[in-house]
Amino acid sequence: MPYNINDLLAHPGGQQQIELTIAPSKPPFEIDGIRYLKEIQVEGRAFYQSDCAYFNVHIITIVEQRCSRCLAPLRVKVDNADAWDIEVPPGETSVELERRVLSSIVFSLDPHPLCRPDCRGLCPVCGINLNEHPEHHCEKQDHERLTLKDFLE
Repeated sequence: MPYNINDLLAHPGGQQQIELTIAPSKPPFEIDGIRYLKEIQVEGRAFYQSDCAYFNVHIITIVEQRCSRCLAPLRVKVDNADAWDIEVPPGETSVELERRVLSSIVFSLDPHPLCRPDCRGLCPVCGINLNEHPEHHCEKQDHERLTLKDFLE
């Protein structure tokens, strides 16, 4: 989504309020493997000086992640501040902000989220959620573990 910077170019050094909404479709929607439950709101200020556009933004949305142990869905509120310096080539009248906003969201998320600190995960044999069935125990199956060598042969 290109952001028009004509007003910034016309008034170098002057700050401009920015407000953007990023939502390719009605929520929920998914981008880059992240499920967004709410539109992405971007607010902040921008100015242009010496062939560079400067942005200070505040990004707000709600996403859904999966617990890294039991795969339960987790709602995560994203509320971050970010700043970008974007070099503007001569003759350009817009800059791309959507990729930067999405990257900011991805980098702010926990790469290994947990539904709770003591999450027990899934049974390695049958896959049952051990949080919901704490007394569950599977007998190990009578088969050898396959190794990478077995797959390559």
